[in-house]
Amino acid sequence: MKMDLHGSSSLTQFVCSPFTCCRSLLTVDLSCCKSLQFVLVQSSCMHELNLSRCGSLRKVLIQCQNLRSLSLEGCSAVHTIMVWSDSLVELDLSSCMGLKSLALHCSKLDEHKLRMPVTNPFGKKADHRHAPLAQLIVENLNEHKRLDQTVISDKRDKPSGNAGQAMPFVHDRP
Repeated sequence: MKMDLHGSSSLTQFVCSPFTCCRSLLTVDLSCCKSLQFVLVQSSCMHELNLSRCGSLRKVLIQCQNLRSLSLEGCSAVHTIMVWSDSLVELDLSSCMGLKSLALHCSKLDEHKLRMPVTNPFGKKADHRHAPLAQLIVENLNEHKRLDQTVISDKRDKPSGNAGQAMPFVHDRP
């Protein structure tokens, strides 16, 4: 089965999780989705994911053991990419100039078939070991936590006409 959301202007997030959902989905085309910022895909059967020319895309988290094709061409704003795949053999990240965090857990990915941006911000080889799913989830939760804290901080910095209302309280668990 194929899902084609090519050019959807209102799509900001695409989440296909957990593994038990969309069991027959083999191909997803999200190319040219100008508002797409976040992608999380967990699938045991997906073979192809097209995210090319998604100019607002920031974070890509993929755990697809059978993923063979991943296109990120023209995704210069992406800052975080995490991919787990037993079938991915080639990956072009050359247009991902904003990369800050990269985790590739792709046992068949050949280092010579991994194209990085001209200036590799990591200066090291990709890690090809398989990591537990927990790392993917923790990374996503930490990002949401950082965003929530930024919103709270912004609210505290701005004068409020509601002087009698309590400020939100955030507690960090150890």
